[in-house]
Amino acid sequence: MYTPLYVKTDYSLLSSLIKIDELVENLKKKNISSCAIVDDNLYGTMEVIHKFNKAGIKLIIGLDLKEILLYAKTSDGYYNLVKIETLKNKDELSQESLIKYSNDLILVCFNKETYNMYKDSFTDIFIGIKNKKEEELYKEEETVYINKTLYLEKALYKYLPYIFMIRDGKTISDKIEFIYQDNYILTSDEVMQKVSSKSINNTLKIESMCNISFKKELFMPKYDTEDSKEFLKNLGEEYKYEINIEKNEINVKIDGGNSGTLIGYRGETLNALQHILSLIANKHTSAKVRVLLNVDGYKEKREKTLEELALKVSKTVIRTNKSITLEPMNAYERKIIHSKLQDMTDIRTHSIGEEPHRRIVIEKVNK
Repeated sequence: MYTPLYVKTDYSLLSSLIKIDELVENLKKKNISSCAIVDDNLYGTMEVIHKFNKAGIKLIIGLDLKEILLYAKTSDGYYNLVKIETLKNKDELSQESLIKYSNDLILVCFNKETYNMYKDSFTDIFIGIKNKKEEELYKEEETVYINKTLYLEKALYKYLPYIFMIRDGKTISDKIEFIYQDNYILTSDEVMQKVSSKSINNTLKIESMCNISFKKELFMPKYDTEDSKEFLKNLGEEYKYEINIEKNEINVKIDGGNSGTLIGYRGETLNALQHILSLIANKHTSAKVRVLLNVDGYKEKREKTLEELALKVSKTVIRTNKSITLEPMNAYERKIIHSKLQDMTDIRTHSIGEEPHRRIVIEKVNK
């Protein structure tokens, strides 16, 4: 037996064909009892935890930093992953910050230079290899079998180039060479043909070291201040806001300050704030009041991005005659996609799944 340690899901946008539900079924079919999800973000963590626990599969949570893979051994390690991901998103990640937040993390790299750079800072460090040639090259170091997994079965390889071309703005005419022909969930027998038992057993060693348990507590931020009212008042002074009320609709526009904090990843914080404002506005009214919150013109920018995505994906669907399922979106964003494509006679769209993981499927209409 072995543990797949480098599985990327469709939470890594346009970088993998793997959906969580299909992954769970594939692992069960191949009698694989543990698996590491290593996306380039941590957005899918809660969904994966829930579905893996339900299926009786042990989850290892990792983070892909391109040349380095990190795995959380404990909940403290996971919180360090979150800090590292935040720095990465802000383009502030450095060797020093990786070392600073190395506690309870396992590091896997792919060359001796990186290994020597971090071996004194990480208690558990390995060089990832995928064949016996690489294993021989790094025989003096701890090696572990790593296979970047982007689809579930070998036959699905042919679909991978299309999402890469969408991601990179390329077309078939660019004649791009793709090398990901063995990046599927391998069986234990297939892995044994590629590397020695040492590198296979180290996948199980990493699996045994990773045991995350989250406490069922509500964690609220703490601020170092004696006067809460004055603190909140000063906090709001860096922002400028404008409120317009028309009948049963309240439009709130906020600019200035650290707008990214109010917006969050793809508007998640903004949507949460809008929901809270809506609850407050409707608490003492009989007629429903609609609250629309916009921060630094985010909604207009996001709408333009989604419309461009819809057109780009629809062209690919028409050309390949293969349906494409987009990433999870909220109802507002799904409506933008549906509206943009509703007049296209050779394309149709529909939504699948349950909130908050509901997605749009774009498919070709065969006449």
